[in-house]
Amino acid sequence: MRDAPVLVLVLVAVLVVSCSAGRSGDTDADVDTDSDTDTDSDSDSDTDSDSDSDSDSDSDTDTDSDTDSDTDSDTDTDSDTDGSCGDGALDAGEECDDGDRDDATNGCDAGCQVNGACGNGTTEAWSDVGTEACDDGNAVDDGNGCDAACAIVGVCGNGVVEEWSDVGPEACDGGTGCSAACVVVGVCGNGRVEAWSDVGTEACDDGNAVADGNGCGAACDVVGVCGNGAVEAYSDVGAEECDDGGLDAGDGCDGVCAEEPGAPPVPGDLVLNEAHGDPNATDVNCDGIADSVDDEFLEVVNVSGRILDLGGVEYHDGFGLRYTFAAGTVVPVDGVVVLFGDVGADGFDSTGDCPALGWPGVQPLGAGGTIALNNTGDTVTFQDADAVVLFSEVLGAFPDGVSFTRSPDLDLGGFVRHDSVSALDYSPGARTDGTAF
Repeated sequence: MRDAPVLVLVLVAVLVVSCSAGRSGDTDADVDTDSDTDTDSDSDSDTDSDSDSDSDSDSDTDTDSDTDSDTDSDTDTDSDTDGSCGDGALDAGEECDDGDRDDATNGCDAGCQVNGACGNGTTEAWSDVGTEACDDGNAVDDGNGCDAACAIVGVCGNGVVEEWSDVGPEACDGGTGCSAACVVVGVCGNGRVEAWSDVGTEACDDGNAVADGNGCGAACDVVGVCGNGAVEAYSDVGAEECDDGGLDAGDGCDGVCAEEPGAPPVPGDLVLNEAHGDPNATDVNCDGIADSVDDEFLEVVNVSGRILDLGGVEYHDGFGLRYTFAAGTVVPVDGVVVLFGDVGADGFDSTGDCPALGWPGVQPLGAGGTIALNNTGDTVTFQDADAVVLFSEVLGAFPDGVSFTRSPDLDLGGFVRHDSVSALDYSPGARTDGTAF
């Protein structure tokens, strides 16, 4: 009968184990503890329970593995931040870093590698020659200040206008109108012909920026033309000596508006336009001395259309030869010779009452007191060295203090009193109204 209790206990233990199989691991753990306490015969069951516990331990290891993976991911992120192309810092493996990942035109591409090249026309911070100071589109030294290595070698003051120089792009280099910093400072109209000015290179500069008829235009360009009839200081042939409105030679003004050597006069080339034989102690010649002989005069005008040389031409009055013109006495076209009786030591004063004596084309001469016109009338004859008469005029009694003149001027119809056609008593070197021929 003693075996019965043992059997009951065994049955109870089996039931307990069977029930624990449907519960959680924690409950199994409790059962394991109880099983360990009860008997060694439960050893197999204990082993199973321990195996479950190991399984739980493996689950904890998986959790640790996940944690390690998270830690590794954080480490990778830190590495990208510390050494990335485009962060502006030159890191290992990078040839350049311009602070962005754009494939810009500064020579640093999106992969932080240098792709700039000297000679491509773009000044780049990174190129095959290093940092470029200039780039003119070629890798040669062609004299514009940017050399074959894309370095600036231009210098202001070397006489070459360079796009790249030590002062930047030059507007000029050397010459009038160019400053020490190779900047244009010249101005048209300042009276100086400048190589560099606000209108470019000046061909002329007459002191104003207007077209005033002297051949220099408002932009300091030459607009004068030889043959237009106006004697211009600036023309296509330079400063003109004459301009007769044509380009024919042999008429005193040649095809480049230069005066031709004077030709000897022939009959009809000269006209006696005014004569004064009774100055009545008036200072007609403006030499500061009133003299009844010296202040007599003959006004002769060149109407030939040619330059004349009066050398050897003789003046005769009713008495005979009075004066011979010296060699080289040249009279321009429409020029005037005023032959006075004589002139004082101080010469003719054209700044006072005789302005015409200083006009271009007017040639006052002193005859050494030999005009000697009779107050009661005289004959005036000009002839060449061969005694060919050029003109001869008979004049009546001279008015007291008043000259004889043609009216209108140069008209061959005869002579009248000067004061009958003008407010002036005489006008040596000028028309009756005081204006120029």
